[in-house]
Amino acid sequence: MSESQDERGAGGLVPLSEVMMEHLKPAHDAMRARRLEWWSQREIADGAKEKGWRWVRKLILPADVTREEIAALEPVLQWAQERLDQCSTCPKTGGACDVDYYMGAGEGTAPVWNAETRDVEFKPCARFYEHRIRLRLAGFGVPEVLLGANFDNFSVSDELRAEMQAYVASFKDVGAKGYYLNGSVGTGKSHLAAAITRALVEKRIIGSAYFAYVPKFFDEIRNNFDRPVEERDEFMRRVLQCDLLVMDDLGAERTTEWVRDQLGIIIHMRWANQKPVLVTSNRTLEEYRELLGERAYSRLRSLTPYRRLVGGTDQR
Repeated sequence: MSESQDERGAGGLVPLSEVMMEHLKPAHDAMRARRLEWWSQREIADGAKEKGWRWVRKLILPADVTREEIAALEPVLQWAQERLDQCSTCPKTGGACDVDYYMGAGEGTAPVWNAETRDVEFKPCARFYEHRIRLRLAGFGVPEVLLGANFDNFSVSDELRAEMQAYVASFKDVGAKGYYLNGSVGTGKSHLAAAITRALVEKRIIGSAYFAYVPKFFDEIRNNFDRPVEERDEFMRRVLQCDLLVMDDLGAERTTEWVRDQLGIIIHMRWANQKPVLVTSNRTLEEYRELLGERAYSRLRSLTPYRRLVGGTDQR
């Protein structure tokens, strides 16, 4: 009996173990490859963990990243980790990364994986844009409670929303024409005023604004007299020359002769410089004829040709 026949067994039959290996080997090799890949990824993950890259593996790198790519990306992964640490504690409105800069990771960016270039890139973050808008509105005097006010998060009729949006779209064309919004307490007049201001800022239609809560505003004018001349002039310039003056809750102030005079001066200067005014009030415009006097009333009326009664239930 030949050696080959002896190995195959009597009658030239193939041993069962050889048959099984022939059919099971591909599956075994595939399983072994997956296991090696798993250990490879585990090794990468452990290496990243040792370096303190707590979030990078989870949020950026895909499952098929290689050790060679990890090594090549090590510097950018360190920047990505620092930025992702900021992202993990960033408030809902954004802004955690507005003070620190990292190489390749400027303010307002978040790290993302680019599958085409096999690289980590830093893309603009939408929350940071919202943060910058809010910062600007706050600088214009919009109170914190109204920084997020827009036309979409307010319960108004579709007709009123369309009217406000049309006003924003035509703002440059209408010139000094402003709005007078009046209605009962809590119906959302201040929200609408803040929403208009936000829309004008977002669309870059205005570069400056002053959002004045009128009762407090006159206290600021009084305090302004104790400031140095340069600060007094800068304050009045902001009020009189800004692209939009919002006089929120006009009529809620205690109307003294001094207040009436100051209000008359502001209205006159805005009218003379053809600068728009947006007014919210619980009173009708007609009531200011007696409160302001005929001249100031006439100019306020000229500054606010668009008028709207804001009705509905208390939305606070």
